[in-house]
Amino acid sequence: MAIAQRTGAIPLFRMDEAHDDFEPERIFEISGPTSKLSFSDGVAFAPPSNDYLAACNLLSGSISFYPRVSSSLHPLCSDAGI
Repeated sequence: MAIAQRTGAIPLFRMDEAHDDFEPERIFEISGPTSKLSFSDGVAFAPPSNDYLAACNLLSGSISFYPRVSSSLHPLCSDAGI
């Protein structure tokens, strides 16, 4: 699961299939100056393979794409893993 935060960060959480919930600790965070996130308002996994996470940047009026860097992060989300 990825959560858009207007502070310019996107934390990612792993699915806990045993409890049909998400683990409480983030496994990764997209943030910092090189991420170019600014006032992000929405995120979505990009089909068809969900290999990218798209993030809307309201301040710059743009959409940034972040590639999946590891298959060990799967599954983060029950219907659209990264």
